[in-house]
Amino acid sequence: MVARAQAPLLTLVSPDQGEGRFGSALTFAGDVSGDGRSDLLVGSYDEDPPGGPPSAGRAYVFDAATGGLLRSLASPNEQERGYFGVTVAGGTDADGDGRGDFAVAASDEYPGPGQHGRVYVFSGLVVANEEGPPVAGLWLAAAPSPFQTVTTLSLMLDQPAAVRLVVYDALGRAVAVLLTGEQPAGRREVVFDASSLPAGVYFARAEAGSSLVTRPLAVVR
Repeated sequence: MVARAQAPLLTLVSPDQGEGRFGSALTFAGDVSGDGRSDLLVGSYDEDPPGGPPSAGRAYVFDAATGGLLRSLASPNEQERGYFGVTVAGGTDADGDGRGDFAVAASDEYPGPGQHGRVYVFSGLVVANEEGPPVAGLWLAAAPSPFQTVTTLSLMLDQPAAVRLVVYDALGRAVAVLLTGEQPAGRREVVFDASSLPAGVYFARAEAGSSLVTRPLAVVR
């Protein structure tokens, strides 16, 4: 008797690019979301980050319970064909904050003459539902949340930058592109209309250069 294959608990896809070799590196990241379960760290080393050089690479942290995107990581020193995300490791609390931390390798970056490759260690403390100070000059907030149909996203930049503001569902699929392109310094407000979407948790993600902030959006009916 041949056993039938079980349905997967989760199916994850890259939030940004379908041809970036997403899933070429994969590991458990430790408990990043704080729900007592280990989350997932996925490398996508051949992705072209928005506004970044070709094949600089990306890595993503997903909630293992829901499949929701928790963090999107880019190399702090993006280089063409740097392959950030070619190898990932996680599950250890390196800084003693009680959350799982993780490491991402960029095997083909060139730090300097005679040097080849970098490894970055990231703290797992910052998660999607954490409010806090600006991240390298980028700030994002949503009000109201929870909301029924419409909320306003407030974006703040301390200097002009190319910005991409996208809303994702809990499976990491883009449901709305709210802002893209060069934006001036200062505050910008954008309305997100979720009237055609089902109730649930969504994530607004703002990127400006190498800075990224994610905020949860709860749609209730």
